[in-house]
Amino acid sequence: MHPARLYVLFTAVYHFGIGLTFIIYVPFLLGIGLSLSDVAVINTFFMFTLALAEVPTGMLADGRSRGWSIRTGILIHTAGLFIYAAARGFWGAVAGEAVVGLGSAFISGASQAWLVEAMINRGERHLVDKAIGASTLAMRLAGLAGGLIGVFIGLWSPRLDWVLAGVFGLVAWAVAKKMNGDGEPVHRVSELQALKGSLAAIRRDRTLIWALGAMLVMGLVCPFNYFWAPFFGETAGKLSLVGIWPVFYGATIAAGWVIRRRGLAAGCEPPVLVLSLVLAGLGMAFIGSTGGFLTMIVCAAGHEIGRGFFDPALEIYTQRRSDSSWRATFGSLLSLLRTAGIGLVTLFLWSLTRGRPNDAATISAVWLICGLMMAAAAALFWCWRPKK
Repeated sequence: MHPARLYVLFTAVYHFGIGLTFIIYVPFLLGIGLSLSDVAVINTFFMFTLALAEVPTGMLADGRSRGWSIRTGILIHTAGLFIYAAARGFWGAVAGEAVVGLGSAFISGASQAWLVEAMINRGERHLVDKAIGASTLAMRLAGLAGGLIGVFIGLWSPRLDWVLAGVFGLVAWAVAKKMNGDGEPVHRVSELQALKGSLAAIRRDRTLIWALGAMLVMGLVCPFNYFWAPFFGETAGKLSLVGIWPVFYGATIAAGWVIRRRGLAAGCEPPVLVLSLVLAGLGMAFIGSTGGFLTMIVCAAGHEIGRGFFDPALEIYTQRRSDSSWRATFGSLLSLLRTAGIGLVTLFLWSLTRGRPNDAATISAVWLICGLMMAAAAALFWCWRPKK
């Protein structure tokens, strides 16, 4: 099977399983006795577990095998999902988050490094950006389908969503077994050499530092991830989530489709990244401040469009600046910085929600603060954007 099609299949199966928990995630946590601030705390555990493991797992992927790293990560991630299915309170959720975070670290740097390397080894470097766009599209479509199915299952038994997510994790592992040596570097280096090469690339390329800053700012979207389901569940009813989810999540699919169809010319990435920050920030800021249901949906869709363009644009931008021998380590290093930034955001989120009621008014205030911070940062990044 062509590596791009294999990767799209893997992405679709893996993210369908994760998608089963998208909508029920925070309602499930609230249902086992957690508060909004507790949700922020357990996600801090996830982010810092992921951050600590990111670079070592990326180094292992480059030094040993990217396919091995992906398969190992899926098994660990799946174990975390089953732990979540049995969670009864705060510490059960913490255990699930920590194990899922460790598994995600094995996958994050290695997966797209495998895809990019496999395409280059086939002489298809010019198709890399479209392959990334296709995988983004597959991820979004699978997440959309998983979320819709998961919300119906969750109305009956939220724990079953976690069990089924684990089952699809095992299916993704079976698909990943076909990821052979096509995506491995031609000239393999040691784990330490991979780390040194990644750090040297960041030091000598100031445009990468700019991209890292934009990536850290995008971490301010995490309050939307955590709180959209309880917000719309309170303001429009739980069954409304079935109709709301495909509307604004479908907006991210449109962004992936555009990049898959047209690609992204070199030099276009910085303006796309800044525009993404503006859309995501202002969309989130005004969701809870408009007063009308339709305008809430429009703002949420704008937020998702911004996010939909940001991730593939950033991936294309950074992959064009990484080297074959340390591609997975480089991706893990970027993911480490993103994860650490999101971890700081979750601590900020905890401080904003601590002692406040678990209601739509609290969520609206958090979204407004974080969204306006993103928009203000985007203006600065536009002024300092790379000119080449």
